[in-house]
Amino acid sequence: MTQAMRPQLIGLPVLETERLVLRAPMATDWPAFLSFRHSARTAFVGGTKNAHQAAEQFAGFLGHWMDAGSVYRFATAGAA
Repeated sequence: MTQAMRPQLIGLPVLETERLVLRAPMATDWPAFLSFRHSARTAFVGGTKNAHQAAEQFAGFLGHWMDAGSVYRFATAGAA
């Protein structure tokens, strides 16, 4: 699928503070999401997942945004 054909989450709200940015998930979040799902930090959010399980969960997050909007928000470091 070309970049022009990919669905885009445009015009969605972004909540930004000095230290944090909350926004819709993007495909470019995948490497960080996979790293998180492979880590021990997931102990209280369902535990670690293999790459296939993580991909299904990530696709579900993206799908929820496309279908219903702000179901999940992804946090990134602010511009501190």
